Amino acid sequence: MRRILFSFLIFLANMFLQYKAQDNNIYTSHDFAISLESQLSLLKLQEIHVKNLKNYKNKLAEHYLSIKRAIKYTEYIFNSVMENKENIIVWFKFLRHMHNDWHQYLMLFRKELGSDEIFRSQELLERLPTSTDFEESMAAIYKIQVVYDLDAFNMTRGILNGKSYNVKNWSADECLIMGLLNQLLKHFGQSEQWFRLALIYFKGHPRPKELDIKIFKLANILELLVEANKDLGRYSKAKEYANEVLTLQPNHNYIKTQLLKLSHLDKKQPEFTKENEKMYQLQKAICTKEYPKISVKQKLKLSQAINLRYYPNFLTKNEIEALKMVSRPELKRDENLSWNCSCKIAELRSSTRNIVNIINKRIRDTSGLDKKGSEVLEVINYGISGNYNPDDREISKKDHKANVLIFLNNIEQGGETIFPSLNIKFKPKMGTMLLWLNSEKRVWHHQCPLLVGNMWLAMKRLY
Repeated sequence: MRRILFSFLIFLANMFLQYKAQDNNIYTSHDFAISLESQLSLLKLQEIHVKNLKNYKNKLAEHYLSIKRAIKYTEYIFNSVMENKENIIVWFKFLRHMHNDWHQYLMLFRKELGSDEIFRSQELLERLPTSTDFEESMAAIYKIQVVYDLDAFNMTRGILNGKSYNVKNWSADECLIMGLLNQLLKHFGQSEQWFRLALIYFKGHPRPKELDIKIFKLANILELLVEANKDLGRYSKAKEYANEVLTLQPNHNYIKTQLLKLSHLDKKQPEFTKENEKMYQLQKAICTKEYPKISVKQKLKLSQAINLRYYPNFLTKNEIEALKMVSRPELKRDENLSWNCSCKIAELRSSTRNIVNIINKRIRDTSGLDKKGSEVLEVINYGISGNYNPDDREISKKDHKANVLIFLNNIEQGGETIFPSLNIKFKPKMGTMLLWLNSEKRVWHHQCPLLVGNMWLAMKRLY
């Protein structure tokens, strides 16, 4: 296994050096994976990067034209002399050319190109996603695939839960990374599928020359497919990939050794490897379950009979936009949240924000609770596969009487709030407020990972 992941280690080492060059602390994060609002800043960064590359290209093109003109003139002088070897006027022109022009051509060779663009590019490195951002984004993609049982091939084409989105297909790079992540987690079925997709996209690349700059080569992908299929007990298939590696690298000693082992294993009864228990099985069970469809009238009627209340159109669109506007500068990562929370939170107070004061007062007047007048209102923005599920055991220890959740926008896929004990699922609907009492028989809730959209929520505890 160590040998077969050698290409991945090279990739990580290269990534490590890049991040070390850009930041002394490679473990910091810009929170790009946990908040879409943070990700949006990367679009401006990419725009600057494209402009920088175009400027560099223009300077190279200008330099190339200068060299072309030098070549053309040098050939012209040479041909003139060859045709008139005894003409003194031609020889003088030739001597003048060698005495003066050759020094200028040397300056062409020595000219530093793109120094401004190089400096600009080095500046941009400090604002790039860090290794922590990249690791968090990988974990997020892995989470939504497991929780929603997403097909890897559909994911690469922008198809989520059966709905197609107009996005560019993934390349071999993204597939290879996801395959390596699953392989390291010993989820061999998933890793084999991702490696197979990496192979398909690598072989089917419309411009094969572009693949020359890749750290990994075709043989590396085939090696990983050998390992994944061996771990799945598919020894015959592993042998096929091993033989394909040897056609590319006949002296590949490791694969030769593996081929002998695979031939021996193939004669035995296959022993299939059981994958480790997945991290997100609880979410998968809750979020993929079929829940009864309940109309708004039914939700209002139901809320009267249980400790859950439903308030549609609690906030107006203008109030929501005002709340989001004051929240954006305050969004921060909460380091104390559990692994099950992927978001940034703004903790706002009535005393500093008028819109917060208005919303808090409306919550008090509507619920008849929170007589102590708690100032705090949390506004939450989600990132890739985002959700906010703090440890319910810790929440249950709090002395608050109720919880409030307000959806600040509509969401196309994912992000539902589910109350498993009540068998109810709420799809995010802009302006809707949910309120549930924190009694001895608490109404436990769960939020499903976000699939598509820029999701915003407001949450509050009533005392």
